[in-house]
Amino acid sequence: MPAIYVLSVGVDAQRPPDAVAWDAYAQDATLVQAAVVGASTLYPQVHCRVLTGAHATRAKVFAGLRWLAEHVQRDDVALLFFSAHGEWDARAGYLMHLAPDRPPTPAVLGGHELLAALAPLRGTTLVLLDTCHAAGLLTPALHPLPASFLLACHATEASYGQTPRRNRPHGYFVQAFSEALAGRAARTAQGLVTVQAVGEYLTLRIPLLCPHQTPVAAIRADSAAVGLVRIAPTSQRRHPFGQPAAVAPDGPEVATFAATVRLNGDRRDANARAWQTLTTRRDDDGLLGHWDSRWKRTASRTWQVGRAEIKRCGQRVSILYRDAGSAYLIEARTVGPDRLVGRYVNLGEETDTSPWVGRIVNPDRIDGQWNGGRWDLRRGAT
Repeated sequence: MPAIYVLSVGVDAQRPPDAVAWDAYAQDATLVQAAVVGASTLYPQVHCRVLTGAHATRAKVFAGLRWLAEHVQRDDVALLFFSAHGEWDARAGYLMHLAPDRPPTPAVLGGHELLAALAPLRGTTLVLLDTCHAAGLLTPALHPLPASFLLACHATEASYGQTPRRNRPHGYFVQAFSEALAGRAARTAQGLVTVQAVGEYLTLRIPLLCPHQTPVAAIRADSAAVGLVRIAPTSQRRHPFGQPAAVAPDGPEVATFAATVRLNGDRRDANARAWQTLTTRRDDDGLLGHWDSRWKRTASRTWQVGRAEIKRCGQRVSILYRDAGSAYLIEARTVGPDRLVGRYVNLGEETDTSPWVGRIVNPDRIDGQWNGGRWDLRRGAT
């Protein structure tokens, strides 16, 4: 009977050995293992080894790799996760820092060593790497790939995370992966989450959580359709951008707010002036496509300016907004000839959400309001 094997490694090697501070990397390794165990309805047997903190040494990592080589069969899945400090060296290539086997001697795992250790593995092998310079592991290019890889960032980039809330994943990569296994990467009516779907979800989701981080998915053709989990249809949340959906975009709070909004759409409105910089061609729908967008609080004179894209899904309009530090999704339905009524959600912090109402003044102007201020869209047609 097919099984899934998990080797999850997390260590902050720059943290003093006797420190009592939070080892966020170690926690992320535990959370990845928990995400797989909690979601693996496709595999009755889930075998795990978790190496964290002082236990994440070279010797134990290689012992874990030998464990995989000995036990993983052709129909099984091997999932390897690493959360650690990574670097790129012009001569040595990609390097990952692990806990020392003999303190205080530093321990380094070379990318070439890790790739060589993957060669004996059978079955479907998926490597998740949440380190700085992660894509350096695949430099130079490998043909054929010894496994499928989901890498947190390009070889020249850093991998980021949040630190204020210790009850949530630290790495944005881990947050996105956990969301994917929880059902947000499901792409079929049967709720199947495949290796390919997880890769697509991470490449869309992570830049919304952190604009400075560009994930890389390198997936073998023979692994793309392999299922990792199966999600009950009721738990799937889908829309055209493949991101977490806003909760209750048609709820009572939205209706109550919409009844109070008065957007006249006249020349005196703040959005009447053509402030946008983006020039784009309108879609046949009139609204679809790319826009400039900006928002501000009622008491503020400063606008936060970003870019938005509008897509339609049935009777609903989805607006994906990005600026230098945040990403938001607005989900709205068309009410009458010129109103959009719905709700926004901050894609990096889902408790940040509010009703939103927009007035379609013309195909290049939407005046908008949320419960804390204005949120407008403008564009110029070519």
